[in-house]
Amino acid sequence: MSIAGLISTEQTTGIKAVFAASDVRALIANHLGVSVGRVTDEAHFTNDLGADWLDRLDLMIAVEAQFGDQSQMMMSIG
Repeated sequence: MSIAGLISTEQTTGIKAVFAASDVRALIANHLGVSVGRVTDEAHFTNDLGADWLDRLDLMIAVEAQFGDQSQMMMSIG
C-alpha cells in the first residue's frame, strides 16, 4: 500500500510514525556519538553502537524526557 492510497487519518498516523522513528534515531545517534546511518532497526546497542549499561540507562531517560508518554509505547515496540 502506498501513501497515496491512505485516507487522511491514516496518512497523518503514517507520517507521524516516520517522523517519530527518525527523531528517535537522531536522538540515539546524538546521545551515543554515532552517525544516524548506523542506527537501524537491526542495530544492537552494545555490539553495533558501543553503548554500555549506563549509556542505555541515560538513553532511556533521554527518550522519556523527549517524548513523554509516547516513550512507553516506543519502548514496548522495539
